Amino acid sequence: MSILDIFRAQSKQLFWKQLPARQVVNGGRDALIEDDQAYFVIRLKQMYLYYSRKLWRGYHPMLYCYVQHGKREDQAIAGPGQLKDMTDSDLSRVLLLNHRLVGPIAFMGEDVVLQVGLYSVPGEDIAKTLVGSLSTIAGLIAPGAAPALEIANVVKAGVENIAGLASTSLQLGVEDTFFQNNKLREGYYVGINAPAAMVNINQLWLKDDHLMQGAIASISQPYQGYDYMIIEIEKLDNRKDWPSLPEIAEFKQQFAAVLGDTNLTIEEKRQRISQLWPSFTNSLNESQHLVKPDREQIALSVTTDLKERLEALKTGNPFETRGWGEQSLETKLPADFDFIDIADRLDFSDPNSVREANRALSQPVF
Repeated sequence: MSILDIFRAQSKQLFWKQLPARQVVNGGRDALIEDDQAYFVIRLKQMYLYYSRKLWRGYHPMLYCYVQHGKREDQAIAGPGQLKDMTDSDLSRVLLLNHRLVGPIAFMGEDVVLQVGLYSVPGEDIAKTLVGSLSTIAGLIAPGAAPALEIANVVKAGVENIAGLASTSLQLGVEDTFFQNNKLREGYYVGINAPAAMVNINQLWLKDDHLMQGAIASISQPYQGYDYMIIEIEKLDNRKDWPSLPEIAEFKQQFAAVLGDTNLTIEEKRQRISQLWPSFTNSLNESQHLVKPDREQIALSVTTDLKERLEALKTGNPFETRGWGEQSLETKLPADFDFIDIADRLDFSDPNSVREANRALSQPVF
């Protein structure tokens, strides 16, 4: 039996709604995530089991998450058993908050299918299965990057090992699809193991990362009546880890090799970079990991940086850089090239700057 068979066979439709932004104390958000303009991240904000002990056995929450967007599929599991060398009594003292499950994923306007399942798992089982899965994943990741499918299969097997146990119970299962009539928005989504008619959403609050209940936030108390989970959909306007993306990282050495080649004249270096540039911009335009604003930002920032380095090599002046939002300038050799040293150069409020970015993406600029 596959995880989807287990998920669909045992799940029951209970309470699942987005918490109104006004009921998130100090930080409610409800912005639309637009096609090719932003990324989304799925986080486990909090999960809770009403019954933590049945007779002599201790039970702990475990969450399974599956996300499909276009052809991309991601899976993740989260639970206190992810912490190694812990006994069953130790697990009862573990809080798991703000745990990133999936993302960042570039939103490209296609349907987003979100499946989340909250399980009740005996302590000895969750520790053994989760730690085993994580150890296997760690072995795949080091020393080189593992294929995504291998890691996904390990996650899937770990969930099935837990969900297939007779002592494991699916407390709450949700499948929600975001599409044209149910737009993807950032915010907090609450699932409660109770009939929807028994939950008054107007009396639910998110305060200090915990679900609270009360007529007003100031006198609300921790919600404890039923099992629940809080899933956050986070919107990211840009990603700072773009230099590590596989389709981009390979160009670091190529640009650096040209700039550092002492056998080439400045004009020859310019010509070599000009020859590399179409391949680089093609990688940006074809990347499934970047949205349009980041593609534009990277193209303009890299081309400006490379031009300034060529000019510094020509004049013999030092090259100053301010990367990744840093405030202070750092002096480096012009040939000492690294994407992480490149500062953002695109001003989206300036039409001329945007035009230059589009030109850098589509035309020869050297």
